Amino acid sequence: MADKIERIGVLGSGWLGLPLVGHLARSGRYHLLATTRSSEKLEDIKQAGASPILLNLPTSQKQITDTATQQLLSADALIITLPPGRSRANTFQAYQAEISSVIVLAKMHNCGHLLYTSSTGVYGRAEGLLDEQSSTVPITESARAVLWAEQAFRDSGIPATILRLAGLYGPGRNPGKWFQGRPIKQADAPVNLVHQQDVIRAIELVIEHSSWGQVYNVCGHEHPPKSEIYTKAAKALGLEPPTSEAGGVNGKMVSSEKIRTHLGWSSRSLSGLYE
Repeated sequence: MADKIERIGVLGSGWLGLPLVGHLARSGRYHLLATTRSSEKLEDIKQAGASPILLNLPTSQKQITDTATQQLLSADALIITLPPGRSRANTFQAYQAEISSVIVLAKMHNCGHLLYTSSTGVYGRAEGLLDEQSSTVPITESARAVLWAEQAFRDSGIPATILRLAGLYGPGRNPGKWFQGRPIKQADAPVNLVHQQDVIRAIELVIEHSSWGQVYNVCGHEHPPKSEIYTKAAKALGLEPPTSEAGGVNGKMVSSEKIRTHLGWSSRSLSGLYE
């Protein structure tokens, strides 16, 4: 029997989290609570359809006194969209402290389920077709932090599903702008991209199907060479196409067959970037 999800908490109301809140609110199915570190975004969250909560991590149980934050942490499903960040000092240690705080508080408040947006960066420089059983060998500090967080959530004792997201594009993130003023290195490597709205739909499907305790790759089904997609996308914006440096033809292609088969998820064509 599927677990009934009525109250959903969203940790992080950034580029992905805020549109996710708006999408779930429009369905009318859930009571939503969402956090931000910035008081300036509280009204945006409210307008999106959720109860806004100002929360800076890490924090302790003693600091959780307001009812809204307690409701967030005891939600039927808590969605964590917090990235580790790449520019701050001690990325791994800082992120470890934040995620550890989330897990401790979620357990204390008897949170029902966890959903964590991870990254296909955990596969590092692997080559060929990759699925969820492929080896994880992250090469950046942020990717190592994300992989650590994956395991921490899975070991938490709370049913947790991990979504490994490919390169994100969508509103305000057009791949046609990514290589302006610099060459495309490893230009023959296949791209692994996914649209913001397709990620939101993947999250929604996990909740609808009560698909907990899973790891899913979330990536578009097309893997054209980097030079092809970024050149076409730049031209579609009227920008000067970037130059290319050959290499990477045997690069990784992330398979999302599992989530497509399990949940009926689908992704849009990359042709929308240049047609």
